[in-house]
Amino acid sequence: MATVESTFHKFRPVCVSVLNQPSVDNLRQLHQLIQSVKKEDIKTLAEYVIFPLRVILVKYNYEGTKFCDKKVLEAALDCAILAFSKVYIVKFDILKDFITQLCLTINPSNNSKAKTKDKPAAGVYEEIKVKVIECIRCITNATDPKIWKMLYSEDVIPVMGHLISSLLLLIEKEKLIKLRIAAIECLLQISSLTEDEDVKTPYSDVNKPQKSISIALSVFIPGISTTLGKVIVDTVNHYQNVAVTAIRALSLFISFTMHNDFLPMEAQDISLSTFYEIINNNSSKDKQLPVNLQQNNRTLSHPKRDIEWFKTTSSKLKILLSQIAQFTSCPNFKIRLALAKFSTRLLFTCIRSLKESIVVLMEILVALSYDEYDEIRNYCQEKLALLPEYFNKQPEAISMMDLLEENIMSNIIALPRLFTVPDDKKQLVTINVLCGYLTLLGNRLNSFLSSQNHLSRLSIALMQVSTVGFTIIPKSSI
Repeated sequence: MATVESTFHKFRPVCVSVLNQPSVDNLRQLHQLIQSVKKEDIKTLAEYVIFPLRVILVKYNYEGTKFCDKKVLEAALDCAILAFSKVYIVKFDILKDFITQLCLTINPSNNSKAKTKDKPAAGVYEEIKVKVIECIRCITNATDPKIWKMLYSEDVIPVMGHLISSLLLLIEKEKLIKLRIAAIECLLQISSLTEDEDVKTPYSDVNKPQKSISIALSVFIPGISTTLGKVIVDTVNHYQNVAVTAIRALSLFISFTMHNDFLPMEAQDISLSTFYEIINNNSSKDKQLPVNLQQNNRTLSHPKRDIEWFKTTSSKLKILLSQIAQFTSCPNFKIRLALAKFSTRLLFTCIRSLKESIVVLMEILVALSYDEYDEIRNYCQEKLALLPEYFNKQPEAISMMDLLEENIMSNIIALPRLFTVPDDKKQLVTINVLCGYLTLLGNRLNSFLSSQNHLSRLSIALMQVSTVGFTIIPKSSI
């Protein structure tokens, strides 16, 4: 292991050369030096090695191609990616400053001084954007988790907002598929949502999100959900890989911010002793105004996640979820499988906070429980079998059977109208949903059909449908 002094003497002339004359050759020399030095030898010199790279980014963001060309910037980003793979960031200022500069590099429209003829807002090369995203992901891995969580504090919400908005812009506007997928994955990583596992069991505590980060992300959930929803709708028929990644990301973000565990309890009566205890605990703290009241110029703050906030957010998400649920008839099996996992995750993590959307989410699983692919069909049937017990274990004892009967009636009433649409796949999905609901009733099917009202409505609807000319439905789907 080399001494800090000997390592410093190796880096000093190279870093000075890069700082004074940023060229491809000098940056390649720095890259080779970083590559040749062991992690333990470079850790103590992290700030020194990163400094000239930061300067290049700052000057490029303010002067554009007048300062350096694309090749120099690419070489600087390559050095930064390699450097961050070997160092450990323990200072918040380094993290905040580098993240800000990288955001300005891929989204120069936010920097008025950078709007020059030499560097238009839409003129950032795709190769540069790919490397910037890779660099952000390396920084995320290289940062102490405690330092990274500081980005979610109210004081620096604009920094995190700048990062998230820059990534959302790439996700929505870029044409390169690789870049869009990379931006979605990066968005998940900076939000501490890198898990790509299905819900293990309905009652597992393994996937409980961290409340502090969840609260912070609530500020951005409108923009994130809107963008990802738009991307899903626009790409589901053409760029399936982008759509699948976006569906998975959206399910993670919604379950992260709307998790059942974070749903506040309704107002309750408290004892006098409890009241005094709360007052004493508050008065023992520093007598200062809350952070969100100390600075009048702040434009963003963490939302007050009370019952009203959850209800409002849930009603808005219902519109988005209803749009996404329409793609259960998509011909691509990867999309249908992603939708099945999407529905499962939300049902088993947000069943109480997304009450208004339970019917929509259940309908996805029910429709796909008759899918032609064994993997999708078996997955949905397995998850549907777990739902009744999970419903009964909820504090408010949601009755799944009551919901099923309501859904069956609404489907029966809408059946003749839905069959006027000249789309065989949608008609097949409609029949599958009705069959699925009837099957899920199980022992209650006889009592359901014993009702003269229910039986007559079902009979009339089926008679009306039988008179409509449509493609014969395969026997396997009935």
